[in-house]
This record gives sequence, C-alpha cells and structure tokens, in this order.
Amino acid sequence: MSKLIAVLIALFLTTLAWADVPLDKIVAVVNNEVITQSEFDQAAMMIRHQAEAEHATLPPPAQFKKMVLDQMIDKTLQLQVAKQAGLLATPAEVDKAIADIAQQNHMTVADLYQRIAATGMTRAQYQQQIRDQVSIQRTAQQQVGGRLAVSQTEITDYLNSGAWRHTGVTLYHLQDVVVPLSDVPSPGEIIAANNRAQSIGDAWRHGMSLQAIMQAGSNSNPPLQGGDLGFRPLSAIPPLFAGKVAHMRAGEVIGPIQAPNGFHTLHLVEEKSMGGGDAAPDRKTAEQMLLQQKFQAQAASWVSRLRAQSFVKIYP
Repeated sequence: MSKLIAVLIALFLTTLAWADVPLDKIVAVVNNEVITQSEFDQAAMMIRHQAEAEHATLPPPAQFKKMVLDQMIDKTLQLQVAKQAGLLATPAEVDKAIADIAQQNHMTVADLYQRIAATGMTRAQYQQQIRDQVSIQRTAQQQVGGRLAVSQTEITDYLNSGAWRHTGVTLYHLQDVVVPLSDVPSPGEIIAANNRAQSIGDAWRHGMSLQAIMQAGSNSNPPLQGGDLGFRPLSAIPPLFAGKVAHMRAGEVIGPIQAPNGFHTLHLVEEKSMGGGDAAPDRKTAEQMLLQQKFQAQAASWVSRLRAQSFVKIYP
C-alpha cells in the first residue's frame, strides 16, 4: 500500500508541474500532422509583414484567419505528398535558391541572413521556408506538369480567338536606385536613408536622369547602388516590388520602398507585351502561354482534390 501511495503522490506532483507549462493549442489536424497555434501565429505574422512592406490591404480579421489557415493546410498536404514521393529539396538546393534570392536583391547571402534576422526570423526558419517552397514547386510540376499538352488545334483556336490579347506577358523596363543600409542600421541611419531616397524620387520626378542621379551620389557615404535593370517579366522582379510595378505607368517613379538591402526608388521607363496587345504571338509563344494557363488551373484543381481526399479537422 505504501508503494501505491508513493506512485500516486509522484503522479500528482508531475501533474502539478505540467500544469504550469503552457500547452501549444492545436488549431488543425491534417492527416497525421497537426498545425499548432504558435505555427499559425508565425505564419500570420509573416503575411502581415509582407503586406506592410508592399502597402497591401489585408482582409477583415475573420477572413484573414481563414485565409492563413487554408494556406497552411494546403501547404501541409503538398509537403506530405513531396515527402512520400521523395521530392523534398536537399540542403544544396536550398542553398542555391537562397543564393539566387540574394543575387536578385543585389546583396550577398550573408547580408540576406542579416536582414532576415532583423525581421525576427531565424536562419533555420528561413531555410525551412525556402525548402518548403522548392519542394512544393517540384511536387506540383511532377503531379501536374508532366500530363499537360497543347495541340496544334488549340494553338490555332487560341490565336484566332484573340484571347492572347488578354494573356500576353508584359516586360517592364525598370531603373532602380538604392540607398544602402549597414548590416545593423540605427534608427537614425534608417531615417536619414529614407529621407535621402525621398529626395532621389523628387529629383527623378522633376526630370533628372538616372545617370545624373547615380553620378551625384557616387561620392556620398554610402554611395548609391542599383542602376538600369533592363526589361524583365513580372516573375523576374522581386516580390517586394512586383505588386507595385504591375500597377505603374510608363514614366512613373515610386518609392522609397524599404527592402533588406536598403531603400529603393523605382522608375518604370516603359513596358512592352510579348504575345499580347495588337501583335499576335508566334505559335511557340502561344503554346507556352496556354501551357502556363493549364498548369495554374490544374495545380489548383490538384490541391482541391488532395484536400477533399484527406482528413482535415479544424478546431475553433
């Protein structure tokens, strides 16, 4: 009897100890995996930060929560398929993807990690995010892309219908002037860089050329960075700027836009369409446009079917 009492006392003390430890609430179960409240909060915070950086308007709170949770559920389902199919990105592939992102943002990988740390995200969390993105893209391509085909009849019908006028690829001729920031900028440095970028935007709007702006800032501390980026499709423009560029008019200047490497001021010199507008695309371009349309539609359909076939339980 004394041993039984001792065991009960030990269990009681263990229960008391655990009572002081906050448990991470489960907000959803996706097959054999759970989505916790802390994971949801982190995902919501990242989306809010991105929206703030792009000056985008978020939906009402209830709608925003549903949007975030739906994205997390769909992501979990796709990663489960990627894992089962052996399509998860390797560390080397993740490193290459991060190096590409750093290059697109005109910085080194070390600089990129410094900026990521300033947002509150750890190096490991950022690597995991990129790993998930690469894995999902590869899985969707395998699940959908290999089965897509466009017939010659479809291409002919597409060209004759004139639908290409609304689905052409737009190229944007951009110029970008960057007021760089140090690795760990002080509040005063950030304010000064923002003010300097505003002055650059004002000068640009009043007719000053890119060459004159860069030359005037070449001897400043720190010297200006950036330059003429040439023609780029929206998919080749960093996401931080792409949403704004898509709504710019030729000759317009926008900024300052704070990015990991400093404050950017963008000038849209001109834009032109490939496969849209008045000139019909050639058959090869039309085929690529139709394949892209089919891929997007089929990928969305695949995720919907995946969710319908899976066990998903959402907790209020």
